[in-house]
Amino acid sequence: MGGGGGAGAGAQGAGGKKQVESHFSIQLVKFGDSDPAYDKFMEAARDRWQNVIVGDVYDIRGVSSDQLFLDVFKGIKPTPEIPGVVDIDDIVIGYQFAKMDGRGEVLGGTFIIQSRTDDIGAFPVSAAMTFDIADVKAMAKDGSFETVVLHEMGHALGFSADMWASFESKCGKTCKVFDAGTPHGCKASDKYKALGLPGQLALDHSGKPKDGSYCAHWDEATLGDELMTPYMNTGGANPLTAITIAAFEDMGYTVNYDAADSAELISPAPANWREHTVSRMLQRRRQAPQHAPGRLGPQI
Repeated sequence: MGGGGGAGAGAQGAGGKKQVESHFSIQLVKFGDSDPAYDKFMEAARDRWQNVIVGDVYDIRGVSSDQLFLDVFKGIKPTPEIPGVVDIDDIVIGYQFAKMDGRGEVLGGTFIIQSRTDDIGAFPVSAAMTFDIADVKAMAKDGSFETVVLHEMGHALGFSADMWASFESKCGKTCKVFDAGTPHGCKASDKYKALGLPGQLALDHSGKPKDGSYCAHWDEATLGDELMTPYMNTGGANPLTAITIAAFEDMGYTVNYDAADSAELISPAPANWREHTVSRMLQRRRQAPQHAPGRLGPQI
C-alpha cells in the first residue's frame, strides 16, 4: 500500500516545524462512515510523525489484507477498500470513529496488530486506532483532540509496552528505568540527562501489565506534560520533545531532531490535571488485545 507521502525539504509541516525530506510513509485507512471533518486530525498526526521518523524501513510484501487488522473493526468496511493482498511501505494504520459507551467514559484504544520480525527491525506493520465519536466531538470542540491523536499515533508506531523487548536496543524492556539492563545504553536517557532533568528517565508503571497503559508512557512525575506521558495538559503545551524522538531512534528508526518541540515547554503536572475529563479518558483505554502483535518477515 502506498504511504501518505514524504515531505519536501524546507516545507512547513504540522506544528509549524520545518520539514525534511522523509522516506517514511504512514498509510491511513478509515473504517466506517463518520464525519469526514474528523479525518483531518488523523492526517495532521500522520504528517507530524512523518517529519519525526524520516528513514525508510523494510517493506513487507504480499500480506493478506485479513492479517492487517484481524477482527478489531468487526466487519466494518474500510475506505478505500483494501485489496486481498498488499505490500506495506512502511506502516498502515486503520482508524474508526464509532459509537461506544458515550461521552466521558472509555475514549478508545490503539493496538499494534502486526510487526516485523526482529531480524528486520521489529517495527510495526499495521495498527488500529479507535475512538468513541461522542468523545471525539467534545474534544474537537475544546481543542484537545489534536494532541490526543498525536499521542495515540505514537503508540501505534511502537511506543508500547508490547514492543520494547522486540527492539534491538532493549530500551524500556525492564519498564521502570528506561535504560536499565540495556547492552549499549539508550539515546533517550542520554537526552534526558543532557537536559539536566532529575534522576533517571523512567516509564510510568502504575496500573498492571496488559492494561493498555502500563509501561507505555513516560513517568508523569519527571516529564509532566510531555506528549508521551499518561496525562495531558488541556490548557497548554504537550510538547513532542527530543526525548521522545530519541526513544524512536532507540527503536531503530532514522529520526529528525529538528522536528522536536522545545523541552523548555515541559512543566510539572499539577495533581488536578489528572482529574480533567480528557486525562481520565486517556487512562480508561479499551483493554489491549490479550496477545502480542503478529510477526511478518521478509519472505512474505
